[in-house]
Amino acid sequence: MAAIGLHRGKYQVRIRKVGSPSISRTFSRKKDAEAWAVLTEQRMEKGDYEPDRALRFTTLGGLLECYRQEVTPTKRSKEIEAMRI
Repeated sequence: MAAIGLHRGKYQVRIRKVGSPSISRTFSRKKDAEAWAVLTEQRMEKGDYEPDRALRFTTLGGLLECYRQEVTPTKRSKEIEAMRI
């Protein structure tokens, strides 16, 4: 069940379902909050809802490796920075 309340002048939606992690999101308008809550609950019941999976499985090592491959080659001290990473 979704609970909608005011938090620092904005509407915060909290959805808690048994067997799923709690989800919360903040909106400026109450109508947007209600619409998101209904849509998200429907998706959770169908089993289609996946909360930010990319962020859950991202590791520091993966981020550093991506940085080493994409940003480090553009720097003047690329060899030293690559060794540090």
